[in-house]
Amino acid sequence: FLDRAKVGAGIREEFLEKARDLCATLDGLPLAIEVAAARIRSVPLDRLVDRLDDMIPLLAKSRGSAERHGSIASAMAWSYDLLEGREQRALRWLSVFTTGFTRHDAEAMLEDRYAEDTVARLVDVSLMQPADQLGLHRMLEPIRQYGEHLLATSGEQDEAGYRHAQWAAAELRRVAADAWSVQFRDALAWRLERSREIDRAVGWAQRHDQPHLIVGILAAIGNRTW
Repeated sequence: FLDRAKVGAGIREEFLEKARDLCATLDGLPLAIEVAAARIRSVPLDRLVDRLDDMIPLLAKSRGSAERHGSIASAMAWSYDLLEGREQRALRWLSVFTTGFTRHDAEAMLEDRYAEDTVARLVDVSLMQPADQLGLHRMLEPIRQYGEHLLATSGEQDEAGYRHAQWAAAELRRVAADAWSVQFRDALAWRLERSREIDRAVGWAQRHDQPHLIVGILAAIGNRTW
C-alpha cells in the first residue's frame, strides 16, 4: 500500500495504523489495495476508510472460496464507486472488448476526445492494464465481467453493443483497404488478433436484427481472401 501510494518519509504512526486497518478490511486483496493506494493522491485516507465502511460493512474474513469471491465483488464495487462519472462510463463501455482496445478504439467507442486521459486514469488505479506492444489495453477478466454486469444493469447494453458493432464494421473497412497495399501483413495480423471482436459484433447484429451491420462486416471481410 505504501509503495503504491508513493508516500514519502516521515509518516506518522496514526497514518500507518489507519493504512493497516484499511488493508485488513480489504482482506489483503492486491487489486483493492492498489486502487485504494492510487486514490490517496486525491482522496484523504480518512475519507477512504469512511467510504469503505459504507460500501463494505462485512467483508468476509474467511479464506473459503465463496466468502473470498464475495470479498472480491465487494472490493470491485467499492473501487467503482470511487471513480468519477466519466471513468465509470469508460469502465462499463470498454468492457465489451474481449481482446483489448487501443486508444483509437476507446475514442470511437466512447465518442470522447479525452478518452485517452480517462483510460490513463483507470490504468493508474489498476482497473486497466497498460498498453502492450500492440497498443492494446486490457482488463483482468473479473474486472471486465464486472464491467459487463454494470453495463447490463445500467440499461446501456444494447447501445454499447450497437456502437461496438459499428466500430467493427468501420475498422474492417479500413483494414480491408490496407489489405490491397504494402500493409497487407499488418492488415492480416489485425484481422487475426481481433477475430473474437468481429465474431462478437456479428453475433450481436444477428440477435438484434441489424442486417445492415452484418452485411457491412461480412462485405469488408470478403473484400479480399484473408
